Parts: sequence; structure tokens; C-alpha cells
Amino acid sequence: MKTRGMYFLLLVFAAVLPAGCAGVVPLPDPPKVSLVDMAVTNVTLMETSYRVTLRVMNPNDGSLHVRGVDCEIDLNGEPFAAGVHAVDVTIAPFGTEILQVPLYSSHVSLFRRVMGLQEKAELDYRLKGRLRLAGGATPSRTVPFFSEGKWTLKGPPAEK
Repeated sequence: MKTRGMYFLLLVFAAVLPAGCAGVVPLPDPPKVSLVDMAVTNVTLMETSYRVTLRVMNPNDGSLHVRGVDCEIDLNGEPFAAGVHAVDVTIAPFGTEILQVPLYSSHVSLFRRVMGLQEKAELDYRLKGRLRLAGGATPSRTVPFFSEGKWTLKGPPAEK
């Protein structure tokens, strides 16, 4: 009778072991995320809304199923705008997709940034955030991303 119980436990363990190992699959290479565009969508008394367009590139052999994104933008080292957005996008292996994310900033934050721009010809930005990936049989995973660059504020030189 004892051996029958041992066989049962061994059978249960053998059945559960593969499912437990599925959660040990290493995270994929992080996707490359870059800022493509940013547009003002709404201005109210206390807040400005933006639509940020992000390009997400998948450097992996397998597809990435993105369920959500949260991100924020810093201008000249200061927090500027932040937002979250639910998406349902599958990015093919070695593929790319465009995501649009709403961001929000307070007018106090905007006013501080604009006042500091008067002496600068360039604006440093940092985009940071996380993509929430659907995990299939495993719980969803969060993959961080980071991108930075410069916006030139002055137009082209005047013709002589």
C-alpha cells in the first residue's frame, strides 16, 4: 500500500514538473523602443494631453505579445509627462510595430520646461518605461525600455 502512494506522488510530481519549468524560460532580449512623434491632443486649465508614437522593434526569434505600456518623458533631466495604455499587439520575430500612448503633463511642469528653454537651442529628452508582455502559460512579464535623444529647437539658418 505504501508503494502505491509513492507511485502516485511520483506520478503527480512528474506531471507538475514540466509546468514548473515553463516559468523558468529566460526573458527575451529587450525590445528596442524609440520615440517617433509627439503631438498635443488636448489642453485644459490644469493639464495638457499628448499622443506619443513609439516604434517597438523585436530582436528575438519568437514573437512578443504586448498587452500594455507605461512610459514617461523627461526633458532636460526633469519629469515632463507620463501615461499608461492597454494594447493588444503581437510583434513578429525581428519585426516592428508602432504604438500610440497617451501622456499627460501638468501646466506647472510645462511652464517650468518652457522657461528653461529660452537660452537653449537643444532639448534633451529621455523616454523610459515598461512593456507588459503576455506570458502564455506563465504570468505576464514586464520588460523595461529606455531611449534618449535631442530635439533641435532652432529652425534652419536664415538664407543670406
